[in-house]
Amino acid sequence: MITNPFNMRRPATGMATIGQVLEVMTFSLAKDVAEEHFLAAAEASNGALITLPGFLGRRLAKTPDGHWIDIAEWRDEPSAKAAAETFPKLSQAEVFCSMIDGDSVKMSHHYIVTAG
Repeated sequence: MITNPFNMRRPATGMATIGQVLEVMTFSLAKDVAEEHFLAAAEASNGALITLPGFLGRRLAKTPDGHWIDIAEWRDEPSAKAAAETFPKLSQAEVFCSMIDGDSVKMSHHYIVTAG
């Protein structure tokens, strides 16, 4: 379960996203997966993400040592957890998921406690 140790509330300005959840997944590509094919599959998998309740946005980054970080933002914890279960089963996500070394995957969920 995600905890919110700061027990922060949304400011009156409405600019912050307090209570929303970042899902952070780090991983390596599976053996012999070409980066350009992976990026095309990642783009295609966005079609699956936008169908999931609570989805707000996604960023994909590559570390200098060749690992990947996939960050998705969700409206709330239940949306994030449901998506983690559902996303790999969606047809638009199958190719993307097949290109990831499953043994390298690390996933975590984090409350956004402040934003600007």
